[in-house]
Amino acid sequence: MADKLPDELLKEILSPSLHVSDEKFTDTSGPSVFFRFDLSTSAFLLVCKRWLRVATPLLYEVVVLCSKAQAQALSQVFASNKQLGPFVKKLRVEGGYGAPMEKIIKACPNIKDLYLSLSLYSTDSVSGICRSLSSINPTRLILYESSDHLDNSNTRQLTEALCASISSTWKTLGVFYTPCANRGSGKVYHRWSAIISALSNSPSLREVTFSSCPYHDVQSLLLPMLAKNPHLLAIRFKLKHEDERRYLEQTLAMTSRLAKLIQFDLPPAQLPADIHFPVALPDLSYIPMASTSTDVRKKIWTQILSFAMWNDWCDRDFVVADVMFYKSNIIGLARQNLLTVSKEFYEIGLPLIYAYPVLLGPHQLCQFATQIATNPALGSHIRSIFFLVTYLPGDLPQLVEESMARIVAATSNLTRLHEHCDSRGAGLPMKGATFLKLVETSGSSLITLTGIKVSENVVPPARPPSFSIFDNLRRLRSQPTSYLPSLEYLKFQDCPDNFLDNLSNLSLPSLAHLDLGGRNSTPSLQRFFSNHGSKLRDVVANPHPEGISFFDLCPNIAQLKLTAVNQVPPPTFFKCTTPHRHLTHVTISAFGYSRSNPKMISRQQSAWSPLFKDADLTSFPALKEVKCLACEWPKDERAIAKNVWVGYADNFGKKWGILLADYEGRQWKSRLKGSR
Repeated sequence: MADKLPDELLKEILSPSLHVSDEKFTDTSGPSVFFRFDLSTSAFLLVCKRWLRVATPLLYEVVVLCSKAQAQALSQVFASNKQLGPFVKKLRVEGGYGAPMEKIIKACPNIKDLYLSLSLYSTDSVSGICRSLSSINPTRLILYESSDHLDNSNTRQLTEALCASISSTWKTLGVFYTPCANRGSGKVYHRWSAIISALSNSPSLREVTFSSCPYHDVQSLLLPMLAKNPHLLAIRFKLKHEDERRYLEQTLAMTSRLAKLIQFDLPPAQLPADIHFPVALPDLSYIPMASTSTDVRKKIWTQILSFAMWNDWCDRDFVVADVMFYKSNIIGLARQNLLTVSKEFYEIGLPLIYAYPVLLGPHQLCQFATQIATNPALGSHIRSIFFLVTYLPGDLPQLVEESMARIVAATSNLTRLHEHCDSRGAGLPMKGATFLKLVETSGSSLITLTGIKVSENVVPPARPPSFSIFDNLRRLRSQPTSYLPSLEYLKFQDCPDNFLDNLSNLSLPSLAHLDLGGRNSTPSLQRFFSNHGSKLRDVVANPHPEGISFFDLCPNIAQLKLTAVNQVPPPTFFKCTTPHRHLTHVTISAFGYSRSNPKMISRQQSAWSPLFKDADLTSFPALKEVKCLACEWPKDERAIAKNVWVGYADNFGKKWGILLADYEGRQWKSRLKGSR
């Protein structure tokens, strides 16, 4: 059927994917918004010959050049196929890019929107741009000026060529667009004085737009000179808020021509939608479902209130974001308010709210225990308890222990007693007797048990309960046990070697996920991974396990996260005697805090260099990606040339066929390289 579509319809289908918005084309906010990591839109031309024919004019309608190599390649394309140049309507040039620019601009006679940059370094070259400006006649000029206000032979040469074109050559230039009209200093001021002077003499100029608010008195800028242009209709300032407008208006002589020309563009106000529901006033005597039986009505309201009280959402393992979401949306208050609607809502909703309590802090936990002690019947409804205990000063540990004893005594069939997965809190103190009671009453139903800190002075009873009662436990944190057939996730931090040795002696048939924190002795690590390593599918480790052949002991892991903040794994860590056919992703967190620093300090570079130069990854045929949280990809040609991560990524890709990803998971794609 696709073959029968007319070209006109196929063009409409492809246009949205190939379209470049005007907002993006004119962006002057800073780093290039066109530095991309996804698949190039030119891939559409490779689908078939018909798509090539229809999509080629759409692709070349807006041309964006971000590097010298792109300019060289495009000039060669236009030289070999002269039919492509006339398709170009908008041209954005983010640098100088040398002689190829002359061939490009002269090959594109229909350019109407031209974007040029004054953020030029002495190593750039604008000779090609300057020689070709007279060959086009744009209607809109977007001129980018960086906050650095660079001044060198290239900026001066381009300024001179622009002024000549604006004053005499460009007869249809109607719109000039640039960042804020900042005065700058010295030679930069003279540069803008020349540009404004040329604009004031342009007979076709109708509008000048500044994309941000000026930092200085409007009268002290060069705008009065611009206002002398008799053909100019508007000088626009794009403001972020109303306060900027009031400040600018105070600096204007309201009777001047400049004041009459200046217009302020504010972002559209986000007004709430005015929605009117044409409904009659409610009948206060109306009772929903009054004709149904009490039991049916109660079952229906139970389902509705359970949803309204977020019970399904609360019945799961929390992460940090869930706690923030719960607080910011005031879910706890909303749950309580539902109980005040009516007596029926109170009777139905009270067991529901007690079924999944969220206790944010020790005081809420103690209050909850008091309410359970007052009304023990509510304890039978409890299914999951989430707690957040970050700090326990003074006598709070004892109060929390007593509160937990009251709660556990009243509950049965508890499925979750947990804190969020990434918690580094103080832990929930629990007496040994309370823990044994928990095992007795809820051991067979528990799915998640995390964050519990059992007193060390536990005196075992004469006949202690068998820990094989934990038939359904899937997540455990820092809790020794004898037999856990359903345990899937295990996380412990700074545990002693004897605890690790005890875990090594268990079967743990369902264990697949391990989060290992702290330093343990080599014999303990060797024993644990020898017994359980083959079951693991993903491992989080801080620091990396040392002194053992980790990958030989864990032949089935697919994902490995090394979360030490100041430690890069040595090349020897990746030694493996037999091919490891399952590892696909490795994440390294080292030095992630210094990501914003574009220059890697020598100490960090000496830590990373051995890994990327000396690591032998021959034994990892399935490894696709190494993600480094310290990495952030550069966004312009100059930064790419200096960035050490780019070199690591290119060498890693060529040597092993493995992609390097930055902290956002964006994989580096090698850029087009031109001749010098």
